[in-house]
Amino acid sequence: MVPLRFHAHVAGRFRCQLVLQSWRDIRVYLLEAVVTAEGDHAQLEFTTPAHLSVTQDIPLINESRQDWRLRGLVSGCGFYGPPVVYIRAGEKTCYPLTFRPTTQSIVTGRLSLLNDTDGTEHSFTLRGVGERSLPLDHMVIHCSVRQVTHSTLQVPNYSQHPLTCQVVSDLSIVSGPPTLDIKPGHTVPYTVSVSPWKRGKHAGSMSFLAVESETGTGNESRQYEVWFSIEVICDPAPPLKVLAVHCAVQSSVAVEIPLSNPEAEPLELWVCLEGEDLSGDTLVCVPPQSSLNYTVTFSPAVVGKRTDSVVFQSELVGEFWYQLDLLAQPPVLTTLPQSSCELGKWTRLYIPLVNPTDETLELGMVNSNPRNFTLELDISRPLIIAPHSSTQVPVRFSPSTIGAGNHTAKISFTCSQLKHWSFQLCGEGLTPGRMEPLSVASPVGSHSSIILPFRNPTEHPALLHLRLTDEEPGQKRSSQSFICDRKVFCIPLKQTQGVRVSAGASVDIPVVFAPDSMQLHQAWLLVQLEPLFNFPCLDSPLTTAQRDKCVEVEKDRVRVLRWVYPIHGIPEAPPEPSRPAVIECEARGRVEERVEVLLTGCVPGSSISNTDTTLISAPSSISNTDTTLIRAPSSISNTDTTLIRAPSSISSTDTTLIRAPSSISSTDTTLVRAPSSISNTDTTLIRAPSSISNTDTTLIRAPSSISNTDTTLIRAPSSISNTDTTLIRAPSSISNTDTTLIRAPSSGTSAAGFRLALEDFLCEVCYNSDAERSQLEGCVTLSLLNCHRDPHSGIVSLTINIIFTPYKPLRCSAVLAVQCLTGGLWKFPISLISTEPQVDDVITINAAGLHKTSAVGFRLTSQTRYPEPFTAGFLPGGGSEFQVCPSSGELLPVGSAGTLLTVSFTPSMYSKRHHATLLVQTADMQWTYEVKGTTPAYTPPHSASSNGNTSSREVPPTDVRQRNFVSRNLHLPAVANSSPIKHRASASQIR
Repeated sequence: MVPLRFHAHVAGRFRCQLVLQSWRDIRVYLLEAVVTAEGDHAQLEFTTPAHLSVTQDIPLINESRQDWRLRGLVSGCGFYGPPVVYIRAGEKTCYPLTFRPTTQSIVTGRLSLLNDTDGTEHSFTLRGVGERSLPLDHMVIHCSVRQVTHSTLQVPNYSQHPLTCQVVSDLSIVSGPPTLDIKPGHTVPYTVSVSPWKRGKHAGSMSFLAVESETGTGNESRQYEVWFSIEVICDPAPPLKVLAVHCAVQSSVAVEIPLSNPEAEPLELWVCLEGEDLSGDTLVCVPPQSSLNYTVTFSPAVVGKRTDSVVFQSELVGEFWYQLDLLAQPPVLTTLPQSSCELGKWTRLYIPLVNPTDETLELGMVNSNPRNFTLELDISRPLIIAPHSSTQVPVRFSPSTIGAGNHTAKISFTCSQLKHWSFQLCGEGLTPGRMEPLSVASPVGSHSSIILPFRNPTEHPALLHLRLTDEEPGQKRSSQSFICDRKVFCIPLKQTQGVRVSAGASVDIPVVFAPDSMQLHQAWLLVQLEPLFNFPCLDSPLTTAQRDKCVEVEKDRVRVLRWVYPIHGIPEAPPEPSRPAVIECEARGRVEERVEVLLTGCVPGSSISNTDTTLISAPSSISNTDTTLIRAPSSISNTDTTLIRAPSSISSTDTTLIRAPSSISSTDTTLVRAPSSISNTDTTLIRAPSSISNTDTTLIRAPSSISNTDTTLIRAPSSISNTDTTLIRAPSSISNTDTTLIRAPSSGTSAAGFRLALEDFLCEVCYNSDAERSQLEGCVTLSLLNCHRDPHSGIVSLTINIIFTPYKPLRCSAVLAVQCLTGGLWKFPISLISTEPQVDDVITINAAGLHKTSAVGFRLTSQTRYPEPFTAGFLPGGGSEFQVCPSSGELLPVGSAGTLLTVSFTPSMYSKRHHATLLVQTADMQWTYEVKGTTPAYTPPHSASSNGNTSSREVPPTDVRQRNFVSRNLHLPAVANSSPIKHRASASQIR
């Protein structure tokens, strides 16, 4: 025996020769060793429903030069595989392992593959999960309510044992034998009975359950189950009654169905309404031994015929139902309320349209009277109404005669769903009244015109008469009778009387305004229409006020129609060349500038002067008035005797104001006297002049008695000076008053005068476009500070305080317009400039390295309580290394957390200054941020020398002298570039 030891580190096939040699013999042995790996236990898991198989192919590869014979040993219930597998040398095959459970359970097993050729073994741990089995079949059973239907199921036994199955179903309408015996490997029929009590589809299952004992495992058992899915389609029984119901679309009708309960217990019925247009209760309770009526409402949305049903269901009585034969007719004619409008004007009314359907309605429109009723839509295109939405169609009513006349129209909307949807409209024409005022402005010394488009509203031809007057019809003569005399207004037409106008025709009437002074002008344009033929008779007689105003009637027929157009002429100051006032401010800042403007030609208020005797007397009695104002002229001067006397009695008034002139001067005797008695008033004010001076005798006397007043104010003049005798006397008796104030004069006279003068002026800023107006309207505030009139030149100096608070940089040219209530309009150019603001913050971002992104975030809110859209970006000139996200969106309102803005920085090179300007702006606001980016310090690379010194600097040899070639070249002779002397000299110098 020769001992031999072999130790392999890896698996494989090893060959060697063993040579035994002696002096007489030599023997050679060929040794071959097959080394296998240690046994690996792999685990396989199978999951499949019961009674269904699943197969896993296990790959086997023979890399040897011999054919293999493998034996498969399978253990575990439900696992199957071939007992022997052959694999040729160098080939590959698979071992099929199948798992088919018979019950819903978890099974474990083992697979061993033994190689008879080389003696190796491969083991696998098996785990099988058997889930609930799939239904063997899907049974569909058709039946009717209150009828029994039978069907047969084929139930198999896949096990190797006889089974007694328990029958279980989740459908209450299914019945059959409770158990079923099945032999191993056999299939047994099972009869199912179905008796439904209500219509519809009923889905469920029927299971056959048994306990299967496993042979050779003691008391271990598993549950056997096969089951079927069942779908019962139950058709309704014949209806108890058929009801015919008719209703128009967009309307409703109620249908009553009688119900009775003969039992001693209450009966609850579930109600199923099969129809989109039906509505009603879903549960009804019928009292015992009584009856009631169930109400169902039919509200059709689409024209047509259909059949619906009302179904009553209960487990006690089953199901019964009523069939409804529904007929939806086109919508009935809808009459809208009557509209009224003056002849020559128009009014707008709306037709409501509702689409309750699930379809889109495309409506065509038909109008029977387009003369008086005009649809403000494009009738050539259909009107679209989305599902479950509504809209309103605007209609313009223009009367053509006084009264009802033929002011009726039928407007129909047509579509396939509703057929014809009609609305009846009617209107009434009223007598013409005062028309809307017209305004025209022109510089003094020039003229401007305004065009009045007049249309003959009647259905008959007529003669047109035009006339300008300075008296308003129906009123007393105005104090300003200058229009016809001075020719401020005129109609530049050759013929203004008897102009023939056809029915419905339009005429443009020009009116020219040529002011000669800075005073408000007013005129009335009378447009008179006289029919060529008789107008129709009036429906009802007119009142006296209507006849005197704009209509002349003869024998219940209209002879003349008249329209009155008030015309206001606003004179403008002639434009003068002047430099605009510049108001400049930094954005998001505030500046307050005072601008003084000169108003030339300003007309003062009314005054009374140069009279010997003036008497201003109020009524002797004022009663039952809510508000009473008795006011004297604002100025009285140069009068010998002036008497301002209030009523002798004022009672039962809510508010009473008795006010004397604001200024009384240069008078010999002045008497301001209040009523002798004031009672039952809520508020009473007795006020003397604000200023009394240079008077010999002044008497201001309050009432002798004031009672039952809530508030009483007796106020003396604010200033009294240079008087010989002054008497201010309060009432002799004041009683039953909640609050009483007796105030003496206060010093100073200028404040009241300026206050009164400032009230006569209006100021505003006029912009060149609507965009500028919307941007600057909230940024400019005007207020009047001071007013002074030069007594010699008459020029008014007005001081205006302008507050400018811009939000964004801008430059805008505007006009400051000043208008006086007595007349006149002055325009002054101004320039509004907003410069760039200072940056809101400086954002510094430190980069981690080249081509590495670093980011900084901040939050920003809008300046209002609502979200606002914004845009964010960098101004031109900044680096492309910066990015902002998001570039647009909405800023959250004030008080919230704000919108997050992220600025990122990605550098691409060192030693560069990275900076940019970030601009975030909304419609009214902007923010500016300076963004700086810093990069890490640059570290140059180092190379190691051969002697181990890492310094890259080389020390020059000490014997080498440095030469300054620039200094030597400066000493060369200045010759031409082509001269050879220079080259020789250069060569000698270099040597």
